[in-house]
Order: sequence, then structure tokens, then C-alpha cells
Amino acid sequence: DRHYKTDSEIPVIDGVQHWDCPESLDMDSFVKCLQDVKSGAMNISILGDNRPVISDNDIPSEDRPGLDAASAALLAALTATSGDNGSMDLVLVDGFLLFDDPRVLQELDVLIFLHAPYEVLKSRRDSRAGYVTLEGYWADPPNYFEKFVWPAYME
Repeated sequence: DRHYKTDSEIPVIDGVQHWDCPESLDMDSFVKCLQDVKSGAMNISILGDNRPVISDNDIPSEDRPGLDAASAALLAALTATSGDNGSMDLVLVDGFLLFDDPRVLQELDVLIFLHAPYEVLKSRRDSRAGYVTLEGYWADPPNYFEKFVWPAYME
């Protein structure tokens, strides 16, 4: 959430700010942040308080084989990159918009995209009251998920 543009720079479509498109993010600053973290120039831990907890019940059984494969790939990558003493640095980055920028993808060693059904994503989004932005506060207007979030996710 640190790398969204200012409220006044967010694209507007049909009179509504579109926070869920790649153009709403300052990808230059995000890529720089990733590079700084990887080089050891920055050590950060950021977790927004608007993040939902995901339980095993939220993962459809048909998605489990893919998740198991992704977990195995992550474990293999972590094992291969651990230091001589078995230590490693782990940086988790989340957000479907991040897959849009090739520069971001180049900075990440393991990519995992977890698909979720419409109902789960809508329920999670609806459970959020709103967001503190760089210049104020944003709450989704009616039908925002249907008109903006879901189409961006599917794209």
C-alpha cells in the first residue's frame, strides 16, 4: 500500500477513482524498494492492518494441487538460496497488480499466484471499511468490486 500514487494521480473512470489498476501504483518506487531490500540497503516489515486471515477452508479442493506445487517450488528456492549456516532472507510481496510490471517480476525469485473465486474475493473486499491514502481516506463506492476490482483481477 506504500506504493500507491497520490489520490490526485489515481486514474478516474466514469467519475470514479480506479485504485485497482496498474496505473494507480508508483511502480518505479516499488521496484526501487525491492532492489534496496535485495541488496540489503533496506530492511522493512510492512503489513497493512486491512489484510484478511486466510484459512485452509478458503482454499477450494481443486486448487490444492497447484498450491502444493507452488509450496514445493518455494521451499526448493528457499533451500537453494539459503546461506552457509542455513539462514536466508525472505520477502513476501502480495497483490495481483504486481504481475503487470516485468521489472517487478525480474526482482522476484519465486512467483506464486493464488486464484480465488469471485465470492471469496468479494466477501474479503466487502469486509474492509476503507483505506487510509496519502491524501485522505478511500471507501469503495457501491458496485466498485463488480465494476473495477473483479475485471482488473481477471485481466
